[in-house]
Amino acid sequence: MIWQSLIQTSDDISPLAHMSFYKPYIIDFMHNFHTHILLIDDYLNEELLNLYDSIKLGDIYFLTLYDKIE
Repeated sequence: MIWQSLIQTSDDISPLAHMSFYKPYIIDFMHNFHTHILLIDDYLNEELLNLYDSIKLGDIYFLTLYDKIE
């Protein structure tokens, strides 16, 4: 799994305010990781990480707005 987290802070700000920052990461995915599965979500926590790991999707490029893993 390749995981890109745009913001390492609390989610007090609306996710809509940060969605425009996705573009360079999507371009990176298209040029370098196009054989992976692209998943985009607001955040990734331990529960979601374990869920994605357990369903064995293969190579994943995961893009999140916030980092909620301690």
